[in-house]
Amino acid sequence: MIFVTIFLFLLALTNRILFFTFLVFFAFISIVRVHLYLHWGDAIGLIPRLNVFLQSPKSETKEYLATYISLGDYLFVFTTIVLIFLVFKILIKIKPKHSLKSYVIIVILFAVLQNQKPLNFITYYFISSQISEAISKRKELLLKKKYLKATQCENIYDTILIIQGESANKHHMSVYDYSIDTTPFLNTLSHSSNFYKYDIIAPSNQTRYSVPMMFTDADVHSWYEKYSNSVSLITKLKRCGFQTHWISTQAKTGRHEDAITSIAQEADDVVFLGNGALQDEIILQHLQNRDTKLTTKQAYIFHISGSHFRYSSRYKDHKLYNNANTIVQEYDNSIFSTDFLLGEILKSFSKNKQTLFVYFSDHGEVVSPDKAGHGYYPSYKDEFNIPFIMYSGVVNPRLKFNENNQKRLNGESINHILEYVIGITQDKNFSYSDTIFSLTPKNKIDYKELKNYN
Repeated sequence: MIFVTIFLFLLALTNRILFFTFLVFFAFISIVRVHLYLHWGDAIGLIPRLNVFLQSPKSETKEYLATYISLGDYLFVFTTIVLIFLVFKILIKIKPKHSLKSYVIIVILFAVLQNQKPLNFITYYFISSQISEAISKRKELLLKKKYLKATQCENIYDTILIIQGESANKHHMSVYDYSIDTTPFLNTLSHSSNFYKYDIIAPSNQTRYSVPMMFTDADVHSWYEKYSNSVSLITKLKRCGFQTHWISTQAKTGRHEDAITSIAQEADDVVFLGNGALQDEIILQHLQNRDTKLTTKQAYIFHISGSHFRYSSRYKDHKLYNNANTIVQEYDNSIFSTDFLLGEILKSFSKNKQTLFVYFSDHGEVVSPDKAGHGYYPSYKDEFNIPFIMYSGVVNPRLKFNENNQKRLNGESINHILEYVIGITQDKNFSYSDTIFSLTPKNKIDYKELKNYN
């Protein structure tokens, strides 16, 4: 900050236009950082959050602004504008001296500062992010793997239903002993002898990192390398003779192609039903127009909006509270609506007896009257407490893989668990690690050291 101050001082004495350009830039950065600090904790996450913003659809951006822009943000913006105006009034009386020496020093300072906070904001636009590079490498891999021959799998299922949830905290689900009955369908299903629920944590509190870890070989310690060099569960299902479908109520992509879209495109049939602002029940209308009778083995992956903010936008007809007046009630309504959806999806395939039904969430959620969301830094346990549920229409001893080992699973191995349960592999390559990361793979943390928000 000392160097930044010197930098601005020299600009003020040398060139007013440059000075005001950078002053406005620094003011904007300050506004963003204060907003991040007020809502999300440490403002270290500016670049990761910018990446999220640029990869988010417009509907999600609008929901974010409507949910998280507060009076404190407006007050800080107003204060900043007043300060800039006062600086302008003072500076107008100073006559700048166009000195070659000053310009040389300014250029040197900028060169030194351009990769440091807060100027590192600029570098985002000039260098391709690691995640974009990983997606590009993965495209090349998928082209090479496209024509691989089918493999023989010890598979007992003709229908696989995988529901990839969003922002579901298992401690707000009655099937995981929440005191309010938010999951009546799953509660009923849990009475079956072929129903299993597992103790698991999300590997990340960001969707764009956690979902790839749940579907590919990417993990907490080698996200970029392993994501770039592995096909997903979808391609492995195809090689086992399944026709694969990716049906999403989330938007296809933001301003750049994202890591999840890359996975979705591996499916034989890819459908994006909305722009992220629709309720998940639109899936049921879509299924009514599909022939779910079996001609070949089928695998459906449903990527739902679940309990993503704003919670009140996630449900319509099916809710627990008719007049939810707190953010907790709105969140519980979204969980209740998801539970209804899960029941209706399974019912749509009820004629297919050899069915594996799977539900898990990308990450959890902090849900409290004074704080709600995910992606905090420092992080909370609430952001990593997710459900992982499986139900089999036929007896499958492999579902008891964790029966004699009560350790907590890490969601980075969900794809390996499913490969074992389905019969794609014989290996029990499961992770029980407590290492997770917050915002980006660089911020590795120990789940055990985190605290619950409340």
